[in-house]
This record gives sequence, C-alpha cells and structure tokens, in this order.
Amino acid sequence: MRNDRDPTGPNGENGAPASDTVEYETQALRGMPQKSPLSAGPRANRGYWLDAGNGGTPPAGSPAESGPRSGTRAGDAGSYERSSRSRRWVGIAVALVVVAGVAVVAALLLTGRTVVPALSERLFPIHYQEEIARIAGKYGQDPYLVAAVVKAESGYDAGATSGKGAVGLMQLMPATAEWVASKSTWPEGGPVLTDPADNLELGVWYLDYLGDLYGDGTRATLAAYNAGPGNVDEWIAAAGGLEAFDLADIEFSETRVYVERVAHYYQLYQRIHPDVFAQ
Repeated sequence: MRNDRDPTGPNGENGAPASDTVEYETQALRGMPQKSPLSAGPRANRGYWLDAGNGGTPPAGSPAESGPRSGTRAGDAGSYERSSRSRRWVGIAVALVVVAGVAVVAALLLTGRTVVPALSERLFPIHYQEEIARIAGKYGQDPYLVAAVVKAESGYDAGATSGKGAVGLMQLMPATAEWVASKSTWPEGGPVLTDPADNLELGVWYLDYLGDLYGDGTRATLAAYNAGPGNVDEWIAAAGGLEAFDLADIEFSETRVYVERVAHYYQLYQRIHPDVFAQ
C-alpha cells in the first residue's frame, strides 16, 4: 500500500516515501529508554575483555577464555600461605628444641652433674677457704669434707640459726659447743658460735672426734654429726655392725638426705676446685 504523504516530510528522504518497516523501527526506538553517556558499554580499544563490537565474546587466547584470573591468584595465595605456615611451625619446633636443650644444660649445671670450669666455680664457690684449710689441717681432716659439711649445714651463713637452736657455719647446738670447748681446752671467755673461726674450730674438732668412733668421712660419722652418736649406735647395732651399716639403715629421713648432700658436695668440690686446697 503506498503512502502519498509529502515526500519532503519527516517520513521521507529525498522524496522517497517512508516504509512501514522504518515507521515500525522508529516507533520502537521512541519507546525505549535513553541511556546516559556515562552508562555506555565498554569499547574494544580500552582493554576490556568484553567488546560490544564482537557480541561480547572475549578474543581467542585471552585470560577470560582460559578461566578467571582470580582463581589462579587464589591458588598462588593459598600455596604461599601454606608455605608460610610450614616455616612458622619449623621455627617454633627449632625454638622449642633450643629451649629444651638450654633447660637440660642449666639443670645439669645447677645440680653439679655437668662441670663448666668458670661457670661451675661461680655456682658452687667455697667460702672461708683459708680458715677451712688451716683448721682441717690442724685436726687431720679432709678440707673438702669440712667444706661440704659447712655447705650442707648452713650454706656458708655464719649467722644461721636453725629451728632447733643450732648456730653458725657448722650448725652446732650450744650444749654440744660447750662440751667440745671443755674437751679442747678452749681459752677463757668461751667461743662465739657466730664467729666463723670459732665455729669451724669447734665443728672440725667434733667431726674429728666422731671420726675416731666411726671412721673419718664415713656415713656413720656424718649421720652421727646430724642425729647424734646415740641414734647411730642403735642403727649400727640393728644393721649387724659398723661394717654392715649403710644408708638404708639410717632411720631418720632428714639424716639420710643430709648424708647424701654432704657426699654430693664433697665430690662436686673435688671436681670443680681440684687445686683450691693443694697447699
């Protein structure tokens, strides 16, 4: 059907009448919403993956064709995180091994099982060396044994006093000290138990006296110094004689521990300070 409208009108161009198809397309376009220039689709020359010019299909070989980049980056991040976590665990394990090693070495040093000359000498010093050497030599006693007794009794504290009343470096009971002073022809005025020289003189004399009864430096002598000769005589009788007497025959747990401590320090001092009493 022809349209006899003005060929110069809005529906015609150069005198050609507008077709039904043009009229339809024009009406359809008029009914569509107009887009803002800011919402225009991406262009191919701006680096976008999707191009309106080729129907939104990514170019061959592009990252979009082989999969999203985010997946590859996530995989790399996960691998890095696992590697970092593994290194952290290795670091923690190494630190724990080092700490455990230091703790073991410290325990061995503090108990005297391991001797490091310069360090062990500081950890286990022998105080009053001159007095101990002089008085031990006077009564024929081993100075290392005397030092071990002093360490076990008072820790070299000249003013130490026990709950039972023992006083001084070798923890002498006042009654025992008075008896020893009467036997050793002590000068007039009597001893001062808190004086290191007086206390050592009385203590070593008494240790020598017990050595005459049970043998110098024996378990029985050390047990008698701590618990008294009367108790030790009973323990020796129960054990079947002095030759059979052993640590297990000591009935007082405190005395057993004391004898073990003296023996420990005696051996320790000989290893750490081998030349301190050489003269």
